Amino acid sequence: MSATTPEHRLKSVFLFAMLLPVAAVAQITFERYYGGEQRDEAAVARPIPGGYVVAALTRSFGADSGEVWVIWTNTHGETLKTRRYGVPGMAMRVSDIQPAIGGGYWLGGDARILGQSDDSRDVWVARLDGDGETLHTRMYGGSLNDANPVFIPTADSGCFALASYQKGLNSDKDFWLMRLDASGDTVWVRQYGWDGTDEPKCMAAATDGGLVLAGYTRAAGQPMGDVWLLKTNAAGDTQWTRKYGAPDAFEQGMGVTPTEDGGYLIHGVRSTTSAIDWYTVKTDATGDTLWAKVWGGAQYDWGGAAIQVPGGGYVLAGFVNSNYVSTGDLCLFAVSTAGDSTWCRTYGGAGMEVGWAAVRADDGGYVVAGMTSTYGVGIDAYLVKTDANGVIGIQEPPRTVVREPVLRCEPNPFRTGTAISLQLTADSPEKIGIYDASGRCVRVLAVSREPSAVSFWDGSSSDGRPAPSGVYVVRCGGSVAQVVRY
Repeated sequence: MSATTPEHRLKSVFLFAMLLPVAAVAQITFERYYGGEQRDEAAVARPIPGGYVVAALTRSFGADSGEVWVIWTNTHGETLKTRRYGVPGMAMRVSDIQPAIGGGYWLGGDARILGQSDDSRDVWVARLDGDGETLHTRMYGGSLNDANPVFIPTADSGCFALASYQKGLNSDKDFWLMRLDASGDTVWVRQYGWDGTDEPKCMAAATDGGLVLAGYTRAAGQPMGDVWLLKTNAAGDTQWTRKYGAPDAFEQGMGVTPTEDGGYLIHGVRSTTSAIDWYTVKTDATGDTLWAKVWGGAQYDWGGAAIQVPGGGYVLAGFVNSNYVSTGDLCLFAVSTAGDSTWCRTYGGAGMEVGWAAVRADDGGYVVAGMTSTYGVGIDAYLVKTDANGVIGIQEPPRTVVREPVLRCEPNPFRTGTAISLQLTADSPEKIGIYDASGRCVRVLAVSREPSAVSFWDGSSSDGRPAPSGVYVVRCGGSVAQVVRY
């Protein structure tokens, strides 16, 4: 396509992409869907030795309010193991997972106390070992709404954590960058922003050892905002900032990557009164614009990740839906270094598929994580692995589904006792553990093996004394429920 116009439309390149020759490269490709009967969404997937680690949010398993769900797969996307993480009495969300240098993982999201409004969250960060066991967790934030951390690991097994920080009752926000050590303790904190709302969406490591942060900035009282790109050194000191956008549109940077020429590529979304489109900006090393493009159909297309292709060119990821209906497709879109379209691929079925994050796989293909309503029951976590040309090959084999037994407590809340029922499987554990909010085991019960029988907790601890009022976690193997004693 010609690069003479600043606006290119995704719908005009779909058929063109189908005519391109596809290189016959021996790369593993697949689509996989993970979940139960409720809503389960993958936030991000990262390549690890022998497969992938996926961070998701599940409402099918565990607490109805949502728990963080981590899935480890092999290179074919087949489930090896899963773990769930949460804080008793809190509704969880997940935003990132990163392998830590030296082993293990940084896992993060945010949490709010059940019953409080959704804009009263704190940043939640967990450090896991290589088996997924929790080494420590931390909560960070002020008295308002602090959310959506993303990570870059550091050589000392710590990390940089970027999140949004609400600084006032009028919902104004700032970029909030923390340097954490391996124990999760804060080494330093930096806050960046103007008078208004400045909300981060993504972060990348710069080639000089510093960081590049991207999101949006919006002046106080103004309906429109611009992409905001901020470059720091390794100590978090600001080196320069840039804004990109049009006065009659709202632009956000959802993904950023350093490029081989020393500059940066920002990919995100532009919203106007008539459409929502992909928005991509290529800069030089100091953030000055080399080119900017708008991609999309007539209605709704949402941009996400940006990936540098070794040797030149870029792959962009997101969601396309140009008809404003309840369906849409996950999309990968390749462009040249000049911003000209190379190929475009969409993935999904009759329902809605959304890609929240994408990375380049070790074999040169691409891995996209998101959600699907086409496959399975309800909404499932969705993982797509393509080859280097965005192709996933022949029809998907039978789906990988993770289903865990359902654990219920009735009545809930309770005062004098609660009946614990469990849908048994042949390998169900023989014990039920009951844990307080600190994670301490207060009681162990035997699992009844009778199909219609239940286990009963009378509200006492293992020493026979009544357990204090509060929220308790009931766990049997991988099945977890919350129960409140008053």
